[in-house]
Amino acid sequence: MDIAGTARLLINNDGHSSLELTVEPWADTHRIPPGKTRVVVIHSPDRDGPWHATLGEDEPFRVEHRPDAITVWANSTCYHLSDTAGAPIDAEESPCPARRPAAAVPIAPLPPVRSDLTVIYTEQLDACRAFYTGLGLPLVPERHGTGPEHYAAELDGTVLELYPAGRRGVTGYLRLGLVAAAPGLRPGQHTLSDPDGRTVVLTVPEDAAPAREGDTDRGR
Repeated sequence: MDIAGTARLLINNDGHSSLELTVEPWADTHRIPPGKTRVVVIHSPDRDGPWHATLGEDEPFRVEHRPDAITVWANSTCYHLSDTAGAPIDAEESPCPARRPAAAVPIAPLPPVRSDLTVIYTEQLDACRAFYTGLGLPLVPERHGTGPEHYAAELDGTVLELYPAGRRGVTGYLRLGLVAAAPGLRPGQHTLSDPDGRTVVLTVPEDAAPAREGDTDRGR
């Protein structure tokens, strides 16, 4: 609610078909197309409510969900619809034609998602450490508090850790993609297996140091 005694309810249709929106107590029905958002706007004569038609005076809306439909009880003497930029929708049919359109309701974008940790549990800790170190990963020993000793490598924006399996069990099938200038491997893509049989797709950049004479691809 803002200082004008206005409340807004955003309804987003993220499905693949139209969503039926019914606004009560007027029994007005609207269709929200897929990927669109509608804003139900109501007004109170008082700066902070109350919302006289509601079960509780501090509740401007009551919402009922059904398959492919939603009902909004707009707890006011009138309402209107707008888009998220504040432009009125079906203004000629609105029970509040004389009220000013709603102010823009900003929708914050979702923050980017990235992976920052991969943990592999193994019963062959030393063998896996030797394998991944041989690919160029800078694994170093670590221990957190009373936890088990393990190995960790800080990569470009993420961390790869090797832990003894213990009660957690061994990490099963995994396809791991790495980019590294692995010693002895020619530039290009190599499909390898770590000591536990997990697939490691290793890409050696074209600008990596040239392989020594006699070196062969370790891919399978």
